[in-house]
Amino acid sequence: MLKESDSFTRNQGFLFGNLVTSPHTSKYYISNEMKTKGSDCACYFPPEMKQAKTIIMNIVNEQRKERKIYEYEVQGDWNPNIAAVNCYANSKEVVNWHSDKLTHLGPMPIIGSLSLGVTRQFRLRRFGNEESNSNRQPSAIYSIPLKHNSLIIMWPPCQEHWKHEVCPQNSIDKHPIAGFKRINITFRQSRDEYGSEMTPTCHHGEQCMLKPVFNGRNMGRYFYSCNAGGPEGKCDFFEWLDIGKRKKEFEEKLKQRKSVN
Repeated sequence: MLKESDSFTRNQGFLFGNLVTSPHTSKYYISNEMKTKGSDCACYFPPEMKQAKTIIMNIVNEQRKERKIYEYEVQGDWNPNIAAVNCYANSKEVVNWHSDKLTHLGPMPIIGSLSLGVTRQFRLRRFGNEESNSNRQPSAIYSIPLKHNSLIIMWPPCQEHWKHEVCPQNSIDKHPIAGFKRINITFRQSRDEYGSEMTPTCHHGEQCMLKPVFNGRNMGRYFYSCNAGGPEGKCDFFEWLDIGKRKKEFEEKLKQRKSVN
């Protein structure tokens, strides 16, 4: 993976109409059974990643036996079928405050994050604290040093309630093999009921992004909005996710597939 990271690329996208480039490099991997369109943008899990996936999957599913299972999260065993891999080449390469995209993961995803190489600080900050606090006090920031071969599990509803980042550092201790590089493999499960066929398109004809409401009276709900890039900006498409309706629609699609086969 260290050698392969040399071929990783920097993602680009539009933010408020301006083209921005990610401050780290990335690559996406999928499991062999994962069906995808445009497979040129992702590779299959290499053998070592399959081994890591199995170990992490078993840890997660064993711990889930003792945890509350939310209604909207994956039911049954968690089986990650995609991995987003980020490479931070030095202490100044970062990922800024964000929560992970839910579009193909669905509500309340589980994300298993494996760190390899040099130790970096992983920081968490809760959503909504500033809005709900009349004194406008900043949210508390929790910082966790992620060492080589460490695993952090972002349980539900982490993506709905928390942002996370890898921040720049003045100095880091060199790893004996990776040097100043950190490679982060984040295992996720793409759910069929939230796949491309089930995702609405906006007025631009692009697939929408699924987002949670982070605060206010609609907190706990999810909606689709425009994810189109370009200087023209996003359109005004908006659609609430009706989870019960989505489940019925997906079950109907499965019946149609079986009848065709």
